[in-house]
Amino acid sequence: MNLPSGNMQKQGLILKENNFKNLLVGLIEEKFSGYVALLIEGFDGLEEATLLFKKGFGVACVFEYLRFDITVISDLALSHCLNAAGADFGIIDVVQLSELQVDMSIAFDEKIKLSTALDRKLLDKFNIGKFDASFAQKTLREAIDLKTPNESSKKELFKKFGLGQMN
Repeated sequence: MNLPSGNMQKQGLILKENNFKNLLVGLIEEKFSGYVALLIEGFDGLEEATLLFKKGFGVACVFEYLRFDITVISDLALSHCLNAAGADFGIIDVVQLSELQVDMSIAFDEKIKLSTALDRKLLDKFNIGKFDASFAQKTLREAIDLKTPNESSKKELFKKFGLGQMN
């Protein structure tokens, strides 16, 4: 995800030494605008979560499986982000942006917006525990299946473009 450069508030915090949920609560309480980036060593490579805040509310989220070049957005990305917070190895960066910069970041891809803004009450509904690799694996399997058309869908695509004789 391309984000504007902002004011680095915290850089390279070790995930195991910091309570991610408490960090988010602090950002909510201070009415933070900017983003939290979480890079972890997942079950099969690096995974990165980016959670955007505006005036203390989580407003958008993106989660990337870097090895597979697969991106998950919005509400599902938030679930992956909070799952990633339970990983054994990871680092956290917190970058302050202006409200305008947050708005501009979302304007480039409105699909990343959360359906409901993340506030303290919603955050409390999430249990941040041990990293669940099966959650990531399931999403990856579904995403890879969507990216890889099967033979019948390839033939349908060829027919659609008048290329029915091709294999």
